[in-house]
This record gives sequence, C-alpha cells and structure tokens, in this order.
Amino acid sequence: LLVSYGAALDPAVISRIENALAELKEVHAAATDHNIIREKMETLDLLGRPLAEAAMSSVAREIVGGKTLAEAAAELDSRLKEERG
Repeated sequence: LLVSYGAALDPAVISRIENALAELKEVHAAATDHNIIREKMETLDLLGRPLAEAAMSSVAREIVGGKTLAEAAAELDSRLKEERG
C-alpha cells in the first residue's frame, strides 16, 4: 500500500508507519510475550489508518468518478462478483 498510495501522505506519516512496521517485525522475531506483539500490531493499525483511507479514497474515486449513481453501483457490483469468483 505504501508503494501505491504513499504519495498521498505526508512524509512524516510514512516514516511513522515504516517505523511501526519495523518495530513489529523486530518484536515478532524475538518476542516471547504475545502481548507485546499485539501492542505493536495495534500501534501499526492506528498509524496506518491514513494510508488505508488514502487507498480507499483512491478506489472510491476510480469507481465513482464521473459516473451516475447507477453506473457506480453497477461497477462496484461487478468488482465484488469478480473478487468472489
């Protein structure tokens, strides 16, 4: 997601996300206490929300941009059917 949507974020936000991910990986590799891993996951989740919002907004603009409500609904329905196989 950082590669695809990181340009929409402030560099400081990207840095915090990258640091939180690195901390999670480090703790995961060495931790014996699952609580510390959960704590790092929660931190990454919180710090990663702007990235998730940027990704979701981009997809929403792609689906809805320049379309009527019916066209956007049909596009979304088509994508959901494709994902479900």
